[in-house]
Amino acid sequence: MLRMLFTESQERMKANVKRMVQERVIPRAAEIDEKDEVPIDLLKIFSEMGIFSILVPEEFGGLGGGLTELCLTMEEIAKGSVSCVSSVLGQAVGALLLKFVGNEEQKAKYYTRIMKDGYIAFCLTEAQGGSDLGGITTKAIRNGDYYIVSGRKAFITQGGYAEGYITLVRTDPTSVGRKGLSFLWIDKETEGFSTGKEEKRMGHRGSSSTELIFDNAKVPRSQLLGQEGEGIELARRILSYTRPAIAIWAIGNAEGALEYAMDYIKTRPQFGKMISEFQAVRFIIAEMATKIELAKSLIYRVASMVDGGVFDDILTLASMAKWYSTDVGMEVTTQAVQIMGSYGYSREYPVERMMRDAKGLQIAEGANEIQKVIIAKNILD
Repeated sequence: MLRMLFTESQERMKANVKRMVQERVIPRAAEIDEKDEVPIDLLKIFSEMGIFSILVPEEFGGLGGGLTELCLTMEEIAKGSVSCVSSVLGQAVGALLLKFVGNEEQKAKYYTRIMKDGYIAFCLTEAQGGSDLGGITTKAIRNGDYYIVSGRKAFITQGGYAEGYITLVRTDPTSVGRKGLSFLWIDKETEGFSTGKEEKRMGHRGSSSTELIFDNAKVPRSQLLGQEGEGIELARRILSYTRPAIAIWAIGNAEGALEYAMDYIKTRPQFGKMISEFQAVRFIIAEMATKIELAKSLIYRVASMVDGGVFDDILTLASMAKWYSTDVGMEVTTQAVQIMGSYGYSREYPVERMMRDAKGLQIAEGANEIQKVIIAKNILD
């Protein structure tokens, strides 16, 4: 593929993660999917390599990196296993919120957990709607030194094994729509908090997707992140990071499928020659590779803007990257299955899993139809 311009340290990070993925993740990817469980020892390797520390400031022991470093890492891991990427993004969201609005006490308490094995869940979605944040019904009512939290969240990634839950709640009981929302950091051991149904999904197997139940959960007011009522603004800031991250997640998965399919067709004979020699197949490969490169160019453009502090039109570009890249991811993985024929459809080969995994990323972090609504609104209104 075309070589993108990164710094020496970024290239070194990418190479180290790639080597780890080839040695530790790819050999176990089928097992992760089959058992529907990401091995804890793999996540510990991520922690030891500093992958969970990318967005943590250096003064707190982190790498002090930016969105570019996060995307480089997620891209390489996704080539091996989409499910293993969930923990990386969860830790990144935790680090981001602390960076944006965390006080010194919160940073001292939680940065260490993020960098080690205190896995983080980002809790927005509720059963009645995932895309409409104004429809949030989970309430947090002040009562002395606590918030009393009541409600339910649904489809929460890492919900089954996280230790910290960054949760969007309605702190103003009289508010409607997008006003009166705030973020709370809720610990796993919180009184009145429990996990509910574990979703069985077609893809992303191994990455927990869980219902959360808040039954008059007592959350200390000291765990409010930022100020009351600024939840939507914080969510927007986070999405400028997470939507490009979802995009590169999809493209990493697509690159893995393309690489595997290319290796396969170079060694598979049909009608007296290798499949890779047929012009129709070569055209398909050319289209797949080109669309991947176009997507990566947009993603890393957004990442460089965010890291450079340029936020003009960033939400529009982030939505473009998320929509286009996840659609490309679905197309490329489907084509990989197609050109491998019956073997591509077999669970013995990884492209079948990669195609299943690609579908979820078209829905995650705001379905692609929502991204088009955002783009049209921002460029037309």
